[in-house]
Amino acid sequence: MPYELLVDLYKDTMRQGPGGVTETLKALSFIPSLGNDQTILDVGCGTGAQTEVLAIHTPCYIVAVDIMPEFLEKLTQRIKKLNLSERVSTVVAPMDQMPFENESFDMIWAEGSIYIMGFEEGFKQWKRLLKPGGYMAVSEISWLTAERPPEVNDYWKKEYSLIDSISNKTEQILRSGYLPIAHFILPEKCWIDNYYSSVSQQKDAFLQKHCFSPLSSDLVKSLEEEIDFYMKYKQYYGYVFYIAQKID
Repeated sequence: MPYELLVDLYKDTMRQGPGGVTETLKALSFIPSLGNDQTILDVGCGTGAQTEVLAIHTPCYIVAVDIMPEFLEKLTQRIKKLNLSERVSTVVAPMDQMPFENESFDMIWAEGSIYIMGFEEGFKQWKRLLKPGGYMAVSEISWLTAERPPEVNDYWKKEYSLIDSISNKTEQILRSGYLPIAHFILPEKCWIDNYYSSVSQQKDAFLQKHCFSPLSSDLVKSLEEEIDFYMKYKQYYGYVFYIAQKID
């Protein structure tokens, strides 16, 4: 799917994946109080819904990274409106080649983005960026049940073969050199109200803008199929927030 189409469909949405203000704050509550001399790295930040929450509710300096400059432009606009530009900067970079020195950050935040690296690989590679005792807070698609219909297994084998149970994800965190602190499942509203509803509102204007081209129509169809699949099988999988501390 062309990069330009994906950007155009999602750049005006509040979120590019499941999440919510309440859930971001809940994850933040498991981390000791942060000071104004500390720095957060927000990886795969998108248009910055969670960046905004972190900037409002912590005194930290935040570096927001995404590979799509169009998303970062939207983030910059929303941060400017909040008069928080002095505490938030943006960097265009792929998450496997982020240009930062070792032990630069007190916390790494990644809502719905670590799958691009792979969950365990992300924990391992980003560890060098954390200061001693630093924290990771990420949300990741995970199995919510021990057994599932074959069509659910087949779907996720194709979409993201690294999906796994919460217990296995926790084991991966341990193997990567972290102490698991907490985890919790994101509720349905994070998918339906906060994500799918927002992007669905963009569909008609998006298709008209692109003259109902085959590629734009395929992208919207894929989104609709994803939503239908979630509504049918949501009891079997969901996003889980994982909070962990680097072990030195």
